Amino acid sequence: MNSFSWHTEITELLKIALILVTGVLVIPLVIGFFHNITLIKMLGLVASILIFQPFAVVVGFGLGINPFPMMLIMCSIGISVILVLFGICDMFANRSEWTRKHLKKLKPSHKIPNCSENMESLPSFLSSGYPESGFMDAF
Repeated sequence: MNSFSWHTEITELLKIALILVTGVLVIPLVIGFFHNITLIKMLGLVASILIFQPFAVVVGFGLGINPFPMMLIMCSIGISVILVLFGICDMFANRSEWTRKHLKKLKPSHKIPNCSENMESLPSFLSSGYPESGFMDAF
């Protein structure tokens, strides 16, 4: 906890909250606005996605929402929830001295092959434009 200030933690929390609000409310409401879906239907769909994830499609069809905007809204909420969970896990991992110590010990267990070694076997129109050294050499 010594190496992280409260300013950094509050900034991380604000980033996580912004991702959650944007993905769960703002983007679905904008999609609903462009597809002429009322605010009540949109909030009902968002609530049903958060409460009954597998049955949200049935609720959306029951509200009369077309499949394409419903798919976009479900993807937006799903991706934002995943990003929020990753952000929370990352924040806790950075706060834990034990986790930080073990993450520093990790090294890649396999060597990533150099892409340029196999370039001679490709036809010239496929190998043109590639750099001489592989872009993965840094790993």
